[in-house]
Amino acid sequence: MTSNPADSHVEFVDVHKRYGASEPVVKKLDLAVRRGEFLTFLGPSGSGKTTTLFMLAGFESVTSGNIFMDGREVQDSPPAKRNIGMVFQNYALFPHMSVAENIAFPLRVRRLPRAEIEDKVTRVMERVRLSGLGERHPSQISGGQQQRVALARALVFEPKLVLMDEPLGALDKRLRDQMQFEIKRLHREFGVTIVYVTHDQSEAMTMSDRIVVFHDGTIQQVGSPQEIYERPQTSFVAQFVGENNQIRGTVLSTDGRSCVVDIARDATVRAQAIHAKPGRQTMLAIRPENIFLRTPNSPVTDNSVTAIVQEITYLGDQMRMRALLAGEAEITVRLSDRAQWSQVRPGEEVMLGWSEGDCAALDVPD
Repeated sequence: MTSNPADSHVEFVDVHKRYGASEPVVKKLDLAVRRGEFLTFLGPSGSGKTTTLFMLAGFESVTSGNIFMDGREVQDSPPAKRNIGMVFQNYALFPHMSVAENIAFPLRVRRLPRAEIEDKVTRVMERVRLSGLGERHPSQISGGQQQRVALARALVFEPKLVLMDEPLGALDKRLRDQMQFEIKRLHREFGVTIVYVTHDQSEAMTMSDRIVVFHDGTIQQVGSPQEIYERPQTSFVAQFVGENNQIRGTVLSTDGRSCVVDIARDATVRAQAIHAKPGRQTMLAIRPENIFLRTPNSPVTDNSVTAIVQEITYLGDQMRMRALLAGEAEITVRLSDRAQWSQVRPGEEVMLGWSEGDCAALDVPD
């Protein structure tokens, strides 16, 4: 069987993974990975992201469904036949081998001529900035340098697809931030397709062309970092990616695009109708930075609701305010306008506003 979706490098078609008689850990997975993109699988532990990566690598079998690479069915092919580079969290370097020998290992397995191996290793070491370290052993170099060795080994045989499983998890924050930009640089220079697994939202937002958010074995949403952050399609995505206020309410009416929601004590707001049916419960999602303090001179806005200030926290470049919205729902606001900071005090009533476009009516979580 073959598949030829336009510009897809990898395609998952109705893929399921189950261990024994248990519930599937991956359910009805349909996903196309674009050629040359940096795609990140993001989700909490147990969400199915690593299992999906390992099925693509060939380390886990597929219970049902198909995986295609370059239009060719591969779910029954052994890992060695898939020509995929792999980078693990623990680096998986051979301690008895030098840096150069570790990097050369995939080439030796492929029985390339010695001169070609040496040439490829030298060139890839230059590109990952390891020149001069070839004779050292893994124990003699830093964690960041070990990660570069793992990257070089995954790239040296010039695969078209590289898989990375939590590759920066063992590094401290400074090195992690540095390596994020390094991996993106290598992605651009080598032009490979990268599928990357992480539970770190910041990492996913910084590095990805697109993000696939996993939860409970299913894909919740696929989109660019901006789409995932600004236009979440489920309450899980809204809660998991960044900070989001979530307010329960009842949908009063909808025209399919927008809706009116009763949130408390006859207070109503307008929102984007993502999951909204009249008479049904919904969960409103609003980012703290999209809520502003209304004053007599403020422009007209889609929503205006009274709130009682509970707590304020100074954060340097902004003030964080926690308040009770309409007397019931707790809400967090981030105020960046310093001129407004003196206008909020615990116990006082304020008027808050936000636009319909910044508020999404989503599903109510279980």
